[in-house]
Amino acid sequence: RTSTFDAVTPFSAVTTPPYDQYHTSAPMAAISGTARDPSNNSATFINDVGIVVRNLSGPTSYWNDGSQVWQVAASTKDVGPFSATPISWGFTPSDANVFWVPNTSYTVTSMARDDSNFPVVDGNKEASPPSRMIIYDGLSPNATIQRPVAGEFYNKWSKPLVTISGTMTDSVPGEIQKVVVKIQSGTANSYWDGGVWNTGISSLNATLGFGTTNWSYGIPHAAWDDGNTYRIFALAVDKASNNAVGYTVAGGDAHILKSFRMDTTSPTAVMTYPTHCTPDCTPDIISVSAVSATVTEANLQTVEFSMQRVADSFWLTPGATAFFSAPAEVFITGTQVGAVWHLMTNGVAAWDNGDYQVYVRATDQATNVSHKLGSPGVGSAWIQFTVESPQPTSYIQKPPNDSFDNNH
Repeated sequence: RTSTFDAVTPFSAVTTPPYDQYHTSAPMAAISGTARDPSNNSATFINDVGIVVRNLSGPTSYWNDGSQVWQVAASTKDVGPFSATPISWGFTPSDANVFWVPNTSYTVTSMARDDSNFPVVDGNKEASPPSRMIIYDGLSPNATIQRPVAGEFYNKWSKPLVTISGTMTDSVPGEIQKVVVKIQSGTANSYWDGGVWNTGISSLNATLGFGTTNWSYGIPHAAWDDGNTYRIFALAVDKASNNAVGYTVAGGDAHILKSFRMDTTSPTAVMTYPTHCTPDCTPDIISVSAVSATVTEANLQTVEFSMQRVADSFWLTPGATAFFSAPAEVFITGTQVGAVWHLMTNGVAAWDNGDYQVYVRATDQATNVSHKLGSPGVGSAWIQFTVESPQPTSYIQKPPNDSFDNNH
């Protein structure tokens, strides 16, 4: 009689799926793999391969293929027996409709054992059985665009747009794979390809924030043209290739959309009253009940005035008893009447003689500000004028001019 001592454990592999996989529908009809006994002893062979399928979503459960149910207790499905090495094995669930549950994660573990009866009666078992994860995900992810803000105006200095950004979410068991961004110039009807504008549609991959739900895409100042309207599209795609639902653009993909406008042109503001006149104004300015200006800007946000008394460098302060009392520049919001903007100054009870300067500051929705030249001047947003009270006058009543009188 001949006996063989076999203490070498066999091993197996899951080949279908070949790696952890995401699927948008019932993943596959069969799970398959291989097994081998490396003992180099022709007298021992792979006896069987046990398959354990675990449902990771919700309460821990295992597939009982005999009863065709998910249960709490672990259950193994033998796919043998076999009498060879190496072998190929396959597992097809007896009821696929019950087995594959949408939006669920699974692990599939295979364990090979040989036909030896020493040192254990039912053969050597695989020491480190391999597993594969299968994710059945039919849920669409979502993406939002936080910057730019819809309908906003941007420029290249005080309100720049060099990073497009937003958030992304996906429901369990899904996982975001990428966020696709498309940047369209609505004025020129072209798309940014990462370096230049082209007529063809370009899809750009955003950078996903590690460990966060944020995404971003950088773009240089030079990409934006003054006066153009742009549209940003963002599309979230998960590892099962589910797409987010949103607006539709050429190319057939669903996207989230935000429109904005690039505005790098400053408003034009001109003081109209008083006019620039210094050191002498004609007619003399005794007091000023209001200052006025005209502003040219289609997307105006605010018009403000500041007024300074040159002699002591104090600024007009609304509501203050001293009137010109602020040591730093104070801007006061103007009031529009027709096409003219005004700042009422009739609250100043008495105007001291001397020079005053007025600046009108117009700001558009992109935060561009009207230009203030190096010094006040005619036809600009910054002027200087002089307040001068009338000089007292006197005259001689007697004797009359050019008269003769012989009385002493």
